[in-house]
Amino acid sequence: MKRAMLGLVGLLSIALPLDSAHAWSHAGRYGTASGGGGSWQAHGWHGGSASGGGGSWSAHGAYGGSASGGGGSWHATGAYGGKASGGEGSWHAAGAYGGTASGGGGSWHATGAYGNTAYGGYDH
Repeated sequence: MKRAMLGLVGLLSIALPLDSAHAWSHAGRYGTASGGGGSWQAHGWHGGSASGGGGSWSAHGAYGGSASGGGGSWHATGAYGGKASGGEGSWHAAGAYGGTASGGGGSWHATGAYGNTAYGGYDH
């Protein structure tokens, strides 16, 4: 009986933690990360961070800038002010010091800060 009880306790000590094994964490040389229950987060030693769950995500750079996305679209802002976004098969970007670019449907177009243009894709 004592042996059976020890065996049962040993089996439960292995099986019970497996139920809560959905949570995890890791610490490494350059940061930490953890998650569970369908979400996650990470932090870099210099201050950057990222998180996600439920079909969306977001990130913040250590020296500025951020990005986020979900539901088939995304948006980013650079540390110096540039912006970009996209979704539904198209995208658009604006540089911090001028200039824009956009694309979708197999083609793209860009205009530089000083007015130069470039384009390409299937219909050009």
